[in-house]
Formats: sequence, C-alpha cells, structure tokens
Amino acid sequence: MTTAKKPAPRKTAAKKAAPRKAAPRPAAAETDEQQQLRDDAQRARDNLADFEAYRARARARLGETTERQIVPFVLGPKQGFSPPIVITMPEATKHQLELDELVEDGKAIKALRLMFNGRPQDFDRILDAFDEQVKVLRADGEDITTPELVIALWLRVLDHFTAQVGPGATDVPGGSNGS
Repeated sequence: MTTAKKPAPRKTAAKKAAPRKAAPRPAAAETDEQQQLRDDAQRARDNLADFEAYRARARARLGETTERQIVPFVLGPKQGFSPPIVITMPEATKHQLELDELVEDGKAIKALRLMFNGRPQDFDRILDAFDEQVKVLRADGEDITTPELVIALWLRVLDHFTAQVGPGATDVPGGSNGS
C-alpha cells in the first residue's frame, strides 16, 4: 500500500496580492458623457425653438407682431414714495403660476407681495405709508384699516396689468369656469 506524501508545512505566511489599481476610464466614456451633454443642450434649444414658434403662432392669431412689453406699476414721488416703488409681473414661470394660483384662491395680499419680486422692503414701505394714512383718515372720522388699503392697491395693480395682458380665461365669453 502506498501512501501519498503530505506537503511540507509552510515556514512563512502566504503573501497577499497587491491591491488592484482602478482601471483608467477609457476616453470613449468621457466622449459619451460629453455627447450626452451636447444632445441634452440641443434638445433644450429645439424645445425653445418650438416654444418660440408656438408664441409666434399665437401672436399672429391675436394680430400682434411684436412681443408685448409689460409696463410696471410705479408708485413714485407723486404718491409719496421716493425712491419709487416698482411692482412688476413675475418673470419666472414658477412665480407666474404661483401668482395665478394665489389670484384664483383669492389670496390678494400674498399675490401682491409676490409681485415685489424679491424686494420685501418695498412692500414694507407701502405698509408703513398705509399705516400713517390710516391714522390720518381715522382722525378725520373715517372707518378704514390698513388691509383695506392694501386690497385697494391690489385692485389697482390688477387693473393695471389686466389692461396690458388682457382678460383671463374666466373673463371672456366661452371661458372656462374656475375649479
């Protein structure tokens, strides 16, 4: 009977393999990412071009050939404000939609505050002036509050901008009802 020899015991511990280095990224992967960015940018330009085409088509249907410039509502020295307070329509789409929602929900003061476009100090100046005006009017026997003056201002601002941009969908014959 033959017996197999046992391997001799190791005198030293086994060596660990050297750690692997990260494989360098192939140049093609960078090119793919750059190509993706170029494709995304082109899609954005195409979408903008489509949007501009829709705007031009809408203007043509309305009989307008140039882009409308919306004149801001200004309270100047004549109204007792120096420097003048300028109220503008929001430019960012998200703020325009927020304004629309606030108007639909009847939140006039929040809507007016939004139209100060990041200038809360101007809104505060108006409130301070209205507080002074209320004191004078009450001394003359008027029964009025600052919120009433703010709502009156909101109605003037709303009339100012509605005259420039036209009525909303609920204000024209055949328009949709508010939900």
